[in-house]
Amino acid sequence: MFVSDLAIKNKISVFVLTALLILMGAMSYITLPRESAPSITIPMIIVATPYFGVSPADIENLVTQPIEKRLKELSDVKEITSTSSEGISTVVVEFETDVDIDNALQKVREKVDLATTEIPEDAEESSIQEINFDNIPILVVNVAGSHNMVTLKDIAEDLEDRIETISGVLDVTLAG
Repeated sequence: MFVSDLAIKNKISVFVLTALLILMGAMSYITLPRESAPSITIPMIIVATPYFGVSPADIENLVTQPIEKRLKELSDVKEITSTSSEGISTVVVEFETDVDIDNALQKVREKVDLATTEIPEDAEESSIQEINFDNIPILVVNVAGSHNMVTLKDIAEDLEDRIETISGVLDVTLAG
């Protein structure tokens, strides 16, 4: 009751305060930066090393453990997880959130280069990638129809050329 009585007695002040709050809210909304697809940085790096025709146990001993041993020397590492399956070793390095991902990527490359001396020579070169949502496709278009494959390929190539002309499109890939 006290608040409502006070508001009724000072109605001019309440109107001014309400107008001030609405004005400040509108100004905040206008000046607030907005992006349709903001860049998200995930502090994770994936090291994949193919070694075809080798069992998971051998991948673990010959490839995964030497890479993990070198990567454990890095600072600001939150967690290292690995998967050894038939023909490939995958090591995921998760860093603390405040780490510069480009610097961390370079350090991981250096450590993996050091580990390659301990890995068998017939293993493939390691692929080192950061998780980057900017490189994930936003739109996938499938072209299908009752036409022959050559006609469908021509239609897809024409569609690829048209999509590439749109501003803001980084890359268009034709597959299939």
